[in-house]
Amino acid sequence: MQDGWIKLHRKIRENEMWQKEPFDKRSAWIDLLLRATHKEYTILIKGIDIKLKPGQFFVTKKGLAKNWSWSRTKVANFLNILEGKNRNHTNQMLTTSEPLSKKGALKKTHLGIVITITNWKLYQSSNSNKDTKENIKKTSKRHQEDTYKNVKNIKEIKHIVEYFNSTLKKSYWSTAKSTQSLIRKRLEEGRTIEDFELVIKNRKDRWENSKNMDQYLTPDTLFAEKNFEKYLQDAKSQNKNEVIA
Repeated sequence: MQDGWIKLHRKIRENEMWQKEPFDKRSAWIDLLLRATHKEYTILIKGIDIKLKPGQFFVTKKGLAKNWSWSRTKVANFLNILEGKNRNHTNQMLTTSEPLSKKGALKKTHLGIVITITNWKLYQSSNSNKDTKENIKKTSKRHQEDTYKNVKNIKEIKHIVEYFNSTLKKSYWSTAKSTQSLIRKRLEEGRTIEDFELVIKNRKDRWENSKNMDQYLTPDTLFAEKNFEKYLQDAKSQNKNEVIA
């Protein structure tokens, strides 16, 4: 899936798994995205006010090298690649610059740089709110559909087990997980309540009066994947022959 987005909280950077190993390039790129601010604000670095806009953050290459377990040279080369300064990678993904003061003047702080993520607005615009609402709406609808499907399955399972018990004079519970699982799987394969009733009645006619086979009149046997289709086809064939006769 190429469209849409996911929520990735900035606190992931505090997780030990995130900090454990030296970063690869993918992890370093995600780390840069997580550092970017989502709104305008001003930070104070050693008495100097630095104004940041959405998609920007202030950082030092030394700090990145420490966080990523890289050398400073490797950090510098990586940032050059992302700026499109590498002949093998001309797609600009960010820019680096001297920090700006509140008045917009460049500050030669020698303390660090401001990194600006290219296309930040494209990926973090107000459309995200629309996407969020759409995702919530779709999730809610899917949840409702799943709930309806689950309730429907429970009713079908209960009916099938009750028919099984009344036809074969058994006393199985419709709430038993193993029985529910077998029936649900057959239903998901497209089998109907009528198919279950055919199998139950067919096996009753064939096995009920047999001392050796009566023990197999159980949900585990009748509704098992390896048996159900065979029993169903046998039942349909028998019904067809009875109609012809």
